[in-house]
Amino acid sequence: MEDPVKKMLYTGVGFAARLVDELSKAIQELEGKSHPYEEKGQQIIDNVLKKTEEERTQLRQKIDEITKEAKSKIENVNEILAGEAKSESPSLDLFDRLKKLEEALFGHSKKEEPPIDDKGESKSA
Repeated sequence: MEDPVKKMLYTGVGFAARLVDELSKAIQELEGKSHPYEEKGQQIIDNVLKKTEEERTQLRQKIDEITKEAKSKIENVNEILAGEAKSESPSLDLFDRLKKLEEALFGHSKKEEPPIDDKGESKSA
């Protein structure tokens, strides 16, 4: 009875040893084949990083352009307000001042509306 148990044990150890050998061979083969996949993965990551950097640069440029434009408009408004504050005879009424500010900010003024008197009625009516 000892013989069959020994044979089964030896057979099990033999299968385990063979399995280890086969796994080692398979791993070595995969390591040899994985090199191209590694390079392809590196290329993909490099491309993603490059595109991200390009988009970041473009976004930075757009933000800079918008910032410059906004600063320019603010400076125009400040100049208009400063010029009117220095004026000795304020000949512009509030409606005209608003029109100038709209032109400075938007490049045009809204449709002209008739001035309104103290009662909230149109002066032209």
